[in-house]
Amino acid sequence: MDLNVPQAIRPVIEEAVQRNLIIHAGLMFYRYLDGKITNTQLRGAQLQNIVRKARFTTLSACRSRQESLCRDLRQRGFPIACMEATLMTRMAPGLGITSVFENGIILHHIHGFPYIPGSALKGIAQDYALQVEYRERSNVVLRRQAKKDPCFVAVFGAQTPEKGENISDFQAFRGGAIFFDALPLHDSDLLAVDVMTPHYGDYYSSGGGTAPADYLNPNPIVFLTVREGVRFLFCLAAQEVKDKDGNLSRSAREVLNDAQSWLEGALTILGVGGKTAVGYGYFQDFRDHPLP
Repeated sequence: MDLNVPQAIRPVIEEAVQRNLIIHAGLMFYRYLDGKITNTQLRGAQLQNIVRKARFTTLSACRSRQESLCRDLRQRGFPIACMEATLMTRMAPGLGITSVFENGIILHHIHGFPYIPGSALKGIAQDYALQVEYRERSNVVLRRQAKKDPCFVAVFGAQTPEKGENISDFQAFRGGAIFFDALPLHDSDLLAVDVMTPHYGDYYSSGGGTAPADYLNPNPIVFLTVREGVRFLFCLAAQEVKDKDGNLSRSAREVLNDAQSWLEGALTILGVGGKTAVGYGYFQDFRDHPLP
């Protein structure tokens, strides 16, 4: 086996892997896969082993801790919104992360379960607000105007100036919305193995020197995904936003309502993770999640 671990501990890890003693999905995927295997079926078998053996024993505790944090914030006067949604299709978060199998996946560094970082949720909610609510699409002028809209800034804060924008027109400003990491509500059966079959590998690798013809051989690539049907918990909090003079600009409830609306729209229309253009990463069946 060719494991990505220090030489001194490699024999111990190899024995643990062979005896199926490793249950941490992140370790199995990013450290204990055999990188020398190139056969697609054998690679798929390694990923299936992760799906079968991985255990997410701390997920329930992490979810309870997040709910406890939300309750604490609510007691301190922050409005809170918690909702559940179901993956309508498989999801491929972190597909571009480097791994020995070419494609990665976001797995919690400590606990090993798949999740959606709060920063990613904030990003897609912002994209949804710009593309759908503000109708900017590809219009550069409208995009610049939308990024300065008081409602938009109250949620997401001041944006980094893009090319061609005057830096002096932007002031550092923190948005009032807080996006928590989205955690699965299931404690098992979270992962699934998928395969993509690009047909024109020779065309892309040759820089256009080989024609993208139908007689080229497909190149099956197996990768790990979050399976469809997994239900996720999304939590948001907000604080009031004041202008530079200290006057109330948007109440915390208004900020929360905008953030929740834009996030739900993004999860439904834009999707999360990679390959959204071919149907991955879309959510449905949104419901409120009461805090226990």
